Amino acid sequence: MPDAAEIYPAKPSVSLHVEKAVDRLDGKARPGHFDGVVTVLLKLFSLVEPDRAYFGQKDAQQVAVVQNFVSDFFLPLEIRVVETVRERDGLAKSSRNVNLSPTEREIAPRIHQALLNGRRAIETGTAANEAEVLVIVQETLRDTAQQIDYLELLSYPNFEPVVDFTKPMILAIAVQFEKARLIDNEIIEGSAKRDA
Repeated sequence: MPDAAEIYPAKPSVSLHVEKAVDRLDGKARPGHFDGVVTVLLKLFSLVEPDRAYFGQKDAQQVAVVQNFVSDFFLPLEIRVVETVRERDGLAKSSRNVNLSPTEREIAPRIHQALLNGRRAIETGTAANEAEVLVIVQETLRDTAQQIDYLELLSYPNFEPVVDFTKPMILAIAVQFEKARLIDNEIIEGSAKRDA
């Protein structure tokens, strides 16, 4: 296993910059983060030459960035997206969960429940527009007293404003607890009921 000094021996002569799908969600909160992601992945993929690489759907924005990156540069590997793994109560599994207090851990599964409520509103047509969907999600989390870092409904996989509720979209959220920031999302195939 090479150490960091071997992988990053000097300042690079070429830098990668991600242009698409990074001006929202975690990309907006962490400018330049995905530039680092694709840089380390290019090094890894070049050294290992894998046939497949697996990425979790919980980091849906990262998945989209990596899929675009692999496509743009004709990298000879397949990106496989793995469904979000959840605890029994619905909380997305994450190494950050250990930083939740017992009270926060009890509240945290509401994040997924809130997203499911938003999903149902879209799929059944009970929400007439994006604003109504977001209100439904916020209402589920109203009594948690946690800060919602972001909550957005976007087209998927382009991460642009939703203009057609019949097409795939992502309902994504980040919630800041005292010592942990948790992210989650629901990919929604769309509603056959009506356009946004």
